[in-house]
Amino acid sequence: EMMSLSSTPIPYIKAEDETAIIPRPEYKLDADEVWGFCGKKGPHHICDEGFVVKVGDDDGAYQRLLEAFQSCQVATHTRVIMINPLHRKLPRIVLLLQATCNRFTHDEVLHQWLVLDTLCESILDPVLGPGIGHASDGDSRRRKLMLNQSVGVVDRYRPVPVDLGFIMSTRIEVTAAGKKLLKDLYDQDCIHNDKKILNPLDHPTRIL
Repeated sequence: EMMSLSSTPIPYIKAEDETAIIPRPEYKLDADEVWGFCGKKGPHHICDEGFVVKVGDDDGAYQRLLEAFQSCQVATHTRVIMINPLHRKLPRIVLLLQATCNRFTHDEVLHQWLVLDTLCESILDPVLGPGIGHASDGDSRRRKLMLNQSVGVVDRYRPVPVDLGFIMSTRIEVTAAGKKLLKDLYDQDCIHNDKKILNPLDHPTRIL
């Protein structure tokens, strides 16, 4: 069975979500940097995925730490993108771990998607299988991207028949060997979204 796993392409999807964390920056000894900030404070702050504070061992190290706590935004969430192979015996793999205060836009998400898609296509796809899309929990930023890339792009996307259960469209990519692959097949967690709708309504002060 393991031999068949290694020779059979196994589709995978990139799943992502944010989770609340203790808002407390921490020092990473191996990298000599403080992790837990997501950029500079300010009214137009947008979370920076690669933002870290280098400490150093010179005379200005302590002052840099003080300035960081005064001028940098402390993250309240962690944003995670994981590879989810569609096979029970294969593990999930973390692709991106980002400190954030949940102030990022769909443009930042799209940038991350494009970078990760390119890396996965060149490194992961030859040994695992095609990446078929992205999964989310109903977040409005990701939902906007999914809708933009699933509707109305006639020259890049081919509709999947509605009678098969689809109301959007997906991309059909033809490889150099003439093989057809489905791409940009997006997934919203319907159970999670239903709970978000129902649970707030199940409250004694709300009359329906």
